[in-house]
Amino acid sequence: MDDLRRCLGRLLGRRGAGAAGAALGRDEMAALAAALMREGFTCAQAVVTAGQRRLGRENPGLVRAMAFFGGGVLATGGPCGALLGGVALLGELGGRARPGDKDDRAVRRAALEYHRRFREEVVPGCPSVQCRDITGVSDWADRAQVKAYRRGGGRERCYELTGRAAGILWDILEGLA
Repeated sequence: MDDLRRCLGRLLGRRGAGAAGAALGRDEMAALAAALMREGFTCAQAVVTAGQRRLGRENPGLVRAMAFFGGGVLATGGPCGALLGGVALLGELGGRARPGDKDDRAVRRAALEYHRRFREEVVPGCPSVQCRDITGVSDWADRAQVKAYRRGGGRERCYELTGRAAGILWDILEGLA
């Protein structure tokens, strides 16, 4: 745990380490995630990439792995990709790498905190964290539903929610350092 905290401290630019993302504040990370989504990333990719930049890291494989999580996992309306992206980044930091390993308990607790705050602060009042409940689109293949989502400001709302999720991830990363 102490090794993880020292590592995160260095990644977040503490103790004199000039990490590339150290100057990325909470608002900047939120704005970056929203902008990345506007540029074509899924919500999951946007949150992961913003988090990686905050840490001064790059893992293109993780960003690619998040490509199919938009629209609630392959546009099926499942769990929100912004939630999954944050959990994936935290898993990369503290999840087990081999079957006999153990997850870092502090990072696991941080991921649970991210989930709780996502529900309370990003999608309060929604019955679930399912994309279909957040967006109102139960079938992304249904052109009429997608058209209504876009015309009703749904896309802009998702950019905003993705930014909020990235802001919460910033808080969580700060708490781990």
